[in-house]
Amino acid sequence: MTVADRNTAGARAVAADLGDPHTAATVEVTDEESVATLFEQAGPLDIVVNTAGFSNVGLIMDMPVDQFREVIDVCLTGAFIVTKYAGRLLRSGGALVSISSLNGRQPAAAMSAYCAAKAGLSMLTQVAALELAPRGIRVNAVARVVHTR
Repeated sequence: MTVADRNTAGARAVAADLGDPHTAATVEVTDEESVATLFEQAGPLDIVVNTAGFSNVGLIMDMPVDQFREVIDVCLTGAFIVTKYAGRLLRSGGALVSISSLNGRQPAAAMSAYCAAKAGLSMLTQVAALELAPRGIRVNAVARVVHTR
């Protein structure tokens, strides 16, 4: 298994915690070339879990467009790029799982970019499921919620 993250040290720490034969790789999901290189090095795949995501919090009227785009780029466009390259290498019987959020269905004030991105991820997942099903590949999203203090 390969743990891939934009944070090289973080990916290495997780891979080390998991022990052999886990490896770490650096990838930027918003950079198509970075994702393509990661998957070219990986070869045929059985499972891909797409977990990239974060949020910028702010009211729609106050949020700078670049902050909105940054969330969309990571949470939605990044998922599209991962799906594009993973879909080419997943074997029959394989699975692509994206980590979504209940905010894809349940809006929250000051979370416009995140909610929009996760709603888009839900639809992207459904389309990918239709497109990859003929090859025997399952595509699903897990909608989760995080509770913090």
